[in-house]
Amino acid sequence: MGRLIILIVANVNKGISPIIATLLLIFIATVAVVLIWFWLPSLRTESRGSVSVLLKIEAVSVSSNRLTLYIRNIGNEEIKIDKVSIDDPATGLSKYIVDVGPLTLKPGQLETVNVSLPTGIQAGKYALRVLSTSGISIATYVVEISSVSQQPLQLPLFSIVSYNSTILGAPSSSKRLVVGLVNDGGASGVAVVRVLDSSGNVASSASVSLSPGQRTDVSLSVVLPPASGNYQWRIIAINSATGNQDDERTVLVQVVTYTPVFYIASYTGNITGAVSSRQLFNVTVTNSGNATGTVRVRVLDQAGNTVNSTVLAVPPGASVATSLALTLPSSSGTYSWTVQAVDNATGTIHDSKPITVRAVVYQPKFSIQSYNTSITGAAGLKQKIVVAVANTGNATGAVQVNIIDNNGNTVNSTTLSIPADQTATATLTVILPSSRGTYTWKIQALNLNTTRVDDEKTFMVSVYGELIKNGDFSQGSAYWTLQSPWRIDTSLQLARINLTNPRDISASISQNFTVSSAVTLTQLKLYYYMDAHPPGHAISLQLVVSIESGSTILWSQTISWQKRNEPSEDTFTAQLSIRLAPGTYTLRIKALLNAGGNLNQVDIRVDNVSLLYAP
Repeated sequence: MGRLIILIVANVNKGISPIIATLLLIFIATVAVVLIWFWLPSLRTESRGSVSVLLKIEAVSVSSNRLTLYIRNIGNEEIKIDKVSIDDPATGLSKYIVDVGPLTLKPGQLETVNVSLPTGIQAGKYALRVLSTSGISIATYVVEISSVSQQPLQLPLFSIVSYNSTILGAPSSSKRLVVGLVNDGGASGVAVVRVLDSSGNVASSASVSLSPGQRTDVSLSVVLPPASGNYQWRIIAINSATGNQDDERTVLVQVVTYTPVFYIASYTGNITGAVSSRQLFNVTVTNSGNATGTVRVRVLDQAGNTVNSTVLAVPPGASVATSLALTLPSSSGTYSWTVQAVDNATGTIHDSKPITVRAVVYQPKFSIQSYNTSITGAAGLKQKIVVAVANTGNATGAVQVNIIDNNGNTVNSTTLSIPADQTATATLTVILPSSRGTYTWKIQALNLNTTRVDDEKTFMVSVYGELIKNGDFSQGSAYWTLQSPWRIDTSLQLARINLTNPRDISASISQNFTVSSAVTLTQLKLYYYMDAHPPGHAISLQLVVSIESGSTILWSQTISWQKRNEPSEDTFTAQLSIRLAPGTYTLRIKALLNAGGNLNQVDIRVDNVSLLYAP
C-alpha cells in the first residue's frame, strides 16, 4: 500500500488574510478525507454471518485502452465477482460500470481481470471498486489514467472470459479443458492459448483467429500428472500480433487415484443343517470406493479351506447380492467359518465376517410322557395300559412301545409313527399273572430308527384274589340269584332288565361268597348301563351296590341315572379297605325304578363284576 503525505502550510504573516487561510484549510481537509477514503482502504470486507469474505486489489496496470487488475481472495470463503465500477474519487459517485464476469475466486486464489476502458473516458484519477454478484463493493483501488486513446485500438486484444477452474481426474488420465476467449481489440488477430503445468511446461496449446468483439471456446486436451495430488496450472492467452501475453488464469488440477473399496453389507451369520447337506448362503457386498472393481466373495471353513467362492463386479456406491451353495461338515458339531471380500485385482482382503455353522444329525428321540403307574386285578384278568410317547428329536420316526413283565418277557407291544415335537398315545391290553402277588413290570420306548431304547418306565402290577365267580355271566346265571325282572341276556352275556311300559322296580341280583380266613377287600368293579324312555318321565333310576353280612350292610354305594337323553354307561370302580372275618357274605346289586307316568321302556345292564381281596 502506498503512503499519502499531506503538507499543509499557512503563513498569515505573508499577506494571506485569516478568512482565506481558514477556507484553504477546510478545502485541504476535505480533499485529505476523500483521499484517505480511497487510498487507505485497499481492501474491504463483506460479512457473511461469522465468516468474512476478503478481496484485495494487489496491483493495477494501465494501458491506453485497458486496465488489468490483479485481485486476490485473502478470505476463507469463495466469492463471485462480476463488475468493476470506475468512480469519481472526489464525489465517490460511479461514472462507469464494466462487466467482467462472473468470476469465482477460491480462498487464496489470485485472478487477473481485464477491464476495457469505456469510450469517452478522460485522463485523470479514478477509484476502482470490485463488485460481487450480490452488488456489494468488496475492494477499492485508486488509479491514475494519464492518457486515453479515443480511437479504436487497431490491434487485437484477447481476454479469457471463461475456463475450467478445476480439473479432477485419475493419474495420467486425459481431460478436456474449455477456455472462453474474446477479442476486445480493434483488429482481427490470432491468439495462442497455452496450458502450462506447475513446472511451466506446455501441457497443451491451440491457436484461434478472432474478429473484433468475437467470442469463442477453445477446447484443449491435457494429460494429468502421474502422481496423485493438487497442482497449480496456468492458462495464458498470447497475442500473435504483439507477442504479448494478453491474459492469464490459474487452474487447480486435482489428481486422484481411483480404487474400489469393498465391505460386506449383510450376510447369513448362522447356518444350521444336516451333516453333509447343501445349504444356501446369502451375502451382499457394497463398493464404497470411487471406481468399479471386481470382488471375490469366498467362504472359508474352520481349517481355512475355501468351501465356495464367486466373483462380482460392483460399481462405486452400489451393492450386489449373491448366493453360494455350501456343503456342511460330515460330522455333527458347531464350526466357525469365515466369509471374505477380496479385491480380485490386488488380492487384498477388504472385509471379513464370522459365520457359525451347525451340522446336525437329524433323527427322532422318544420319551414316555404318561402311563399307568400301577394296575390291579384278579389273576388272569385282562387290563388296559395307556402310554403317551413324545418325539423330542428333530425328525419323524417310529417307536415300538413294549410291555415287559417281571421275567423279561414282552407281554404286548405296538408301533407308533410320531413326527418331531409331537406326541402319540398307545393302548395295550395285558393279562395279569395267574398267581396273587405284587410284580414290577416295565414299559419301553424302542427307537426303531436307531434300535436303541430311548426311554423306560416301571409300574406296579398287583394281583389279588377274586371272590366273585362267573362275574362275566359267561356261564349264564350260575352262582347268581336273580330277582324278577332280572334275567341273563345270553346274546350279550350279561344280566339285564329290559321292559316295555314298566312300572316301579325294586329287584336285585346277588351272589354269596365265603372266606375261610380273614381277608381285606381291595376293589369292587362292574360295568353298568341304564336308560329310560322317554327322557324325563322316570322320576329316578338307580343301581345300589352293597356288601352284606346277613342283614347287616357292611358297605353300600348308589349309581344314579341323570335323566339325560343318552344312556348312562360306564365302569364303576370302588377302592375298598374292608376287613372280613371268616364267614359267608353277599354282594348285592339292586335296581330301583320310580317309573312315574307314561314311561315307554327301561333298560338296565350289569356285567364284568369283580370283587378283589388281599390276605
